[in-house]
Amino acid sequence: MYDREAAMAAASADLDAGISLSINSAADAYGVPRTTLRRRLHGYQIRQKSHQHEQRLSPNQEDFLRDWILEEDTRGYPPSHACCCKMAS
Repeated sequence: MYDREAAMAAASADLDAGISLSINSAADAYGVPRTTLRRRLHGYQIRQKSHQHEQRLSPNQEDFLRDWILEEDTRGYPPSHACCCKMAS
């Protein structure tokens, strides 16, 4: 499975270490978009992290809710939408 974030981190590390001399060569070496790598190097964040403060639930709360829904489903009692909303609030 291709992990884009790991490739971005590796390309960035190569640039910091001087292994890759340009953003274009690092992007080509790791198969990541040049523009995305350039933006990350200039401080842009991934979309999930940049809008995290606008979410109603924290990532930990989302994980808990997801795990609870899956657990209830494996027991044969999938929760309704209303039940999920009540659990989330």
